[in-house]
Parts: sequence; structure tokens; C-alpha cells
Amino acid sequence: MSWRSDPDPTKTLDVVLSYDPAVDRDAMGEAAFAEHFGCEVGTDGRLHPKGCGTRDPSLLRFRDGSVAVRWRLRPLTDRHMRWIEQQQTAEARWVWSARLALVEIENHLGAPGQAWRPTEPDATETPRGGEPVPRVVGDDDARYLAGAYGLAALYEVGAVAYARALLGPFARGRHALPATSLHVLMT
Repeated sequence: MSWRSDPDPTKTLDVVLSYDPAVDRDAMGEAAFAEHFGCEVGTDGRLHPKGCGTRDPSLLRFRDGSVAVRWRLRPLTDRHMRWIEQQQTAEARWVWSARLALVEIENHLGAPGQAWRPTEPDATETPRGGEPVPRVVGDDDARYLAGAYGLAALYEVGAVAYARALLGPFARGRHALPATSLHVLMT
């Protein structure tokens, strides 16, 4: 299975959570980990968000015999962003960004080859020439994902999609790690 990691914000992007148990932080080294996820080790020994990470898959290293869960994101549209910007908190913006950008999850729940896809049609899209309307994460799907992966996963995935939409082509491949990331909070 190949990575979809084109830094072009008009293409899909595969994201691995900073705290995915398959990620081998020791093998990556602190510098590569910080560059990929956009964080730094503070004087307290904990990770702290710092700027934006590249999300460059060439920096990732995985534990032997482990498979990372890959969250595939599509670019957010202007219609999506108008809705997202109406949300009152950063967390709400991140959750809605994840809900509207998520195309599929590969290796769902850590099972190699298992995929999960959203089921609700995107109400902001209209069918074009026989193309299927993209699917988005509806309320039931969002509750399922929050239960399966935790709300922090939706925050991190959504923060990547949101930053990508805001920064556009001028900040190719730069995505912020939210301060609410479980990896930041637990290290």
C-alpha cells in the first residue's frame, strides 16, 4: 500500500496520528519526530506543539510487525471552510474539518488491509456527470470514530486538514499538531 503524501494541498494526504502505537519514535529520533509532527521537547521533557510539522512520510519509522492506521484526507472546499469558520471553538473546527475531509481509514483499528469509509453524502456537493457525490462523516460515524479512536484523534486529523486548507499552496506540506494531541498531553 503506497502513501498518498503529495505536498500539493489539492491532493489527498495520508496522516498517521502522533501517538499511533506503530510509530517508533526512538527509531525516528527526536529531530525527525519533531519535524514530522511539528513539536519540540521542552525543558520538562514533554512534547509541546511548535509551528507546523511537515507530515513527510519518509521521516516515519514503524515498530517491527506493527501497522499504522492511515487517515486519508481530501482537501477542504471553500464551502466546507465557510461552515467550519462558523464554529465557535478550535476543537469544533478541528472535528468538523476531520468530518468533512476524511475519505477513508486504512488499517482500521490496526487490522492490516481493513478499511473504513464515511457513509453520509456531502450535502455541499452536487453530482457531476455521473460522478458519485463524496461521502462525509455524519453524526453516527463521528460518534463511532470518537468511540473507536478517541476525540483526540479527530482533533489531530482535523487540525491537519484545517491547517492545510488555511495555509494553501504557499505552505506546502506544513501541518500543525494541536496542543490537545494525546501524544503532546501524555509525554
